[in-house]
Amino acid sequence: MNVDLEIIESPMFTLLVGPDKRQMRIHSVILANSSHVLSALVRGNMREARERRSDWSHVNEEAFIRFSQFLYGRDYKVPPPVVFDITPEEHDGVELDNGEPRTPPEDWTRQQESREQCWPRFAPLYIQSLQDYDWGKADFSNALATWAPTPNHSSEDWAPFFECQVQLYLLADMYLVEPLIQLVLLRTYIFLRSFELLESDIDTIIEFIHRVYESTAPRYGDRVDPLRDLVSRYAATVARELENHEAFRQLLEDHDSFAADLRTACQLEAPEGNWLS
Repeated sequence: MNVDLEIIESPMFTLLVGPDKRQMRIHSVILANSSHVLSALVRGNMREARERRSDWSHVNEEAFIRFSQFLYGRDYKVPPPVVFDITPEEHDGVELDNGEPRTPPEDWTRQQESREQCWPRFAPLYIQSLQDYDWGKADFSNALATWAPTPNHSSEDWAPFFECQVQLYLLADMYLVEPLIQLVLLRTYIFLRSFELLESDIDTIIEFIHRVYESTAPRYGDRVDPLRDLVSRYAATVARELENHEAFRQLLEDHDSFAADLRTACQLEAPEGNWLS
């Protein structure tokens, strides 16, 4: 009996996810149709195809759940920020007003205004960069229309969102699920465009960049990895907010490739008078 007939008789495929190898079942056809790599896993001649199961202990469970949400619904849920209490003394006496976003200190507002001058250049350059990758076209208008980041403020920690994006990108990239790669990139891009970088967010952003560069390969075919491309371009627009932080300087020392990508991005995003000049 060939594998295609076996799929009809055994429609479910079992994945052993996470270090505890939790059994997750997913429809074989949906899994196989998501990429040529997963098609080979489900329909090929490997042991996994015969046994109808595969060891995914290297995959984060939460990332797998969002991966499944995408396969079935072409979308996934992002985690909310961690909300914590902040006393007025911790942030220059600026209090929250009925839950509205906290007004950042004046110098940060000026830096934000300076950054916004770079974004009009950032948008067309980055979207063009995405189009240069050899991907099939995907329409995420519904998924993106139903999701929009809310204004952030300093009582929120968005680290879970950034970690979610990294984990999901790595999973999609590992199995070449190109539509999911595109959606993760676009969603991260949209989020960063509206993200108001407060001083309390600096460590989160630096850790996000670090995670991207420690986890991804430098190249994606003959091009820079697209998530690296995104974070380096974003970093170019907030470099003045980051440059005086020891963790950022350490990041540049630890990742030569990020330093090189950042220098290139600065020339692309702000060729006149960028922070490196």
